[in-house]
Amino acid sequence: MDVEVIAVWDLMEMQRSEDLILIDVRDKEEFEKNHIEKALNIPYEEVMKHEIWNTKGKKIVLYCERGNTSLMLVKELAEKGIAVKSLFGGIRAYESFKSKLKKI
Repeated sequence: MDVEVIAVWDLMEMQRSEDLILIDVRDKEEFEKNHIEKALNIPYEEVMKHEIWNTKGKKIVLYCERGNTSLMLVKELAEKGIAVKSLFGGIRAYESFKSKLKKI
């Protein structure tokens, strides 16, 4: 199975859809400080045993602080036949992009 990494603008397009499940894999404290709107918090340690992977017809995107941790998880899930995507650059890239959009 291929590993797919998406850009912030792709995520923003996907956020318009009802079939997106966005998962923040950072710990609870980091998630509570800031997170992308409508994201679920499933910390890294719990991702592999979570039941969300039984969801059919949904697009699942993982993100972390900079994109490295979520990419590792996407690779592990892909090996198990679970199709998920990773947000390139994580929440930092997302916040940076949104900040630049506000200046336009």
